[in-house]
This record gives sequence, structure tokens and C-alpha cells, in this order.
Amino acid sequence: MTRTLITIFINTFRIQTTACLLFISFWIQAQPILTLDDAIKIGVQNNFQIQILQSNEQIAINNNNPANADFLPRVSTTGSYSLSNNNTQQEFFNGDSRSASGAGSRNARAAVDANWTIFDGFRREAIKEELQLDERRATEITQAEVLALIEQIQLAYFELGQLQKEMALTVNSIELNQAILTLALQKQRIGTASEAEVLQARSQLNIDSIQLIRQQGQLTGSEIAFNQLLNQPLSTTISVSDEISLETLPNQAAMVEEAKSKNPQLVLARLDQLTTAMQIKSVKSVLYPKLNLGASYVYNFSKAEVGFLLSNQTYGPSTQLTLTYDIYSGRNLKKELQNIELVQGNLLKDQRRIEWEIESRIVNLYNDYANLAVLQDAEDRQILIAEKNTLLANELYRYGRNTSFEVREAVLREIQAKNRLIQNEYQMKYIEIQLKAIAGMLR
Repeated sequence: MTRTLITIFINTFRIQTTACLLFISFWIQAQPILTLDDAIKIGVQNNFQIQILQSNEQIAINNNNPANADFLPRVSTTGSYSLSNNNTQQEFFNGDSRSASGAGSRNARAAVDANWTIFDGFRREAIKEELQLDERRATEITQAEVLALIEQIQLAYFELGQLQKEMALTVNSIELNQAILTLALQKQRIGTASEAEVLQARSQLNIDSIQLIRQQGQLTGSEIAFNQLLNQPLSTTISVSDEISLETLPNQAAMVEEAKSKNPQLVLARLDQLTTAMQIKSVKSVLYPKLNLGASYVYNFSKAEVGFLLSNQTYGPSTQLTLTYDIYSGRNLKKELQNIELVQGNLLKDQRRIEWEIESRIVNLYNDYANLAVLQDAEDRQILIAEKNTLLANELYRYGRNTSFEVREAVLREIQAKNRLIQNEYQMKYIEIQLKAIAGMLR
């Protein structure tokens, strides 16, 4: 009876384990592979913040025009018509007099006026350059957001790849433990293995199965987070490529220089400094005279029942050139300039702070990368040794020269070595992505 129950249990466990492995294998093969480029394209297109920033960028482009910088002339038209009815009493120097009761008069005027500032102390030039800087700033802010999103997508993408590889490694471990269990059961039937060896093999198989379930849950959580990052339905199933290739990075000094020229934070810091320089230029414009050119075309008509003229009509163009200089503009110019220069000094200090932080981070990442490269070589050698040790342990177990525990220990060391190599490779990839992001090289 006991032997029958054990047999039923063994067969049930085999069926469950095989079904689990078949499900995982089918799930991995059935999912279409989402490439990294496609993931980035989806993420950038769907991201609401980037869409908002792109709208802000268009607003800055629209604002950058000569009209907003006061480069264009102002043209206006005026027109008036008046009618009056007055009692008039006029006394002349020669003694004559004239009077009228209810004398009417009419006046009409129409004009087209144009006014253009020829020179205003370089204020317009400062405004124009500031508008150009606003446009550049809006573009850089958008690019910085895109760069940050690309970095997040790449890190999340390779994290999914790492989890998939670790799951595949666990599946491989399950298959090996299943083979050990099968061999232990065969040896038990012929009396060369004890029930303890069978239970031990079964226990190790169960541990790996539980590990696989945990990894599946972790993978599902990472998929949900990845879908959220791409702004697509959270239930979307994802399978990514687990192929990983490490690119050759420039030397540390070259990476620092690249970061100093392309890092989004530094680019924005420099634009802020240029903007304050334009503000100084605009404030100083009050120290210069202003020259305006005006032109107009006027039509005047008047008619009166009493007066020297019965009617009067004039029309034609006129021009004028006006020079003005404010002796006192009502502003504390010295304090304004002092405040802007203080802001400019703070921006310069902030730029140096950012540069120092970037250089420090690059140095630390390069140091970590170098250590991981050394570890990778060591792990490669360790895997070769572990694989040979596993093959030897299996052969010895087949001939009864060691126990299933020793086989399991050999398998475990091999799995652990491969798992360390996977983690090591992906850690190097993560550092590579971070370095490229700092240097503004992710596109």
C-alpha cells in the first residue's frame, strides 16, 4: 500500500513538473520578441510629458519672431469727423465786426501713421537673442526628457532580459534535478539507492520549482512596470531579447569631456548663463539714446459758415525723425545689474558643481565597470570548471560512486556560477547605459 502511494505521488509530481516546464517553454516561444528600438519608439510616442514638452517647444518656436522682439514698425490709422453749431461774435482790428447765430462748421480728418524704432540701445537685439535661447532651451528640455526616458526603458528592458535568462537557468536546473530524481528512482527499484536519496532529489526539485514560481511573479511585476513606462495596457505580455552585447566604451577622460559638452544638465546651465547675459544687455539699453522714424499720410477737411475761410482741405505725406535720451529713467539701474550679475555668478557655480558631480560619477562607474570586467573573466573560467565537475558527478552517481547530494551540489555550483555571470554581464550593461546617459550619447 505504501509503495503504491509513493508511486502515485511520484507520477503526479512528474506530471506537474513537466506541465510547468512545458508551459514556461511555450510561453517564452509564443511571445513575439519586442526589440529595444521598438520599445523606445513606443515609449517616446506614448509619453505624455514628452508630448507636453513638444508643445512647449512649438510655443517657443512661435514666440521667436521679429515682432516679439520689436523689430517691426507699428502702423495705425485714425479718422474723425466733427459737426458743430455755434453762435459767433468776431471783432477785427480794423474795427469791423461779424456775428452769426447758429453758424455751422464741419471737420474731417483721416491719417495713416507708421512708427519704427531705428535704435533703442540694443534692447531689441537682446530680446531677439533671448527668444532664440528660449527656443533652444525648450528643445534641450525636450531632448533631456527623451534621453531620461530612453535610459529608463533600456534599463527596464535589460532587466526583463536578465529575469528571462535567470528563469531559463532555473528551468535547466529543474531538468537536471528531474534527471537526478529519475535516476534515483531507477536505482531505488534495483536496490542500489535508498529512499533518503529519492526524497533528497525530490526536495531539490521542489526547491527549484518554487524558485521558478517566484521568478515568474517577479517577471510579471517587471512587465507591468515596463508597460507603465511605455504607457501601454498593463496587461500586455512582453518577451524581450535576452541577447546582450557590451559595447566598447571610450576611455574615462574622453567620456568626461563628452559629458561636459553634451550632458543635458550642463547644456541647460550654459543656456541659463547666456540668458542672464542677454538680460544684462537689455537693462543697459537705457543708457543709450533712442532714435525713432515716423511717417504719416494725413487728410484734413474743414468748412465753416463764419470765419476767414469758407473751407480748407489738406492732404499728403510727412516724415519725422525723433531722438530721445532719458536723463533719469526712474530705475535703480545699478542694483538691477548687480542682482543679475549675482544670479549669473550663482549659475556659474552651479555649472561647476554639476561638472564635478558628473566627473565623480563617471570615475566611480568606470571603476565598477573595470571590477566587473575582471570578475567576468573569472566567472567564465569558473563555469568551465563547474560544468566539468557536474558531468563528472553525474557519471560517478550513475556508477554508484557518490550520492545524489554530491550531484546536486555540483549542479548547484554550476547554476550559481552561471547566475553570477548573468548578473555580472547585466551589471556591466547597466553601467554602460548610465555612462551613455550622463554623456548625452543615448539616442
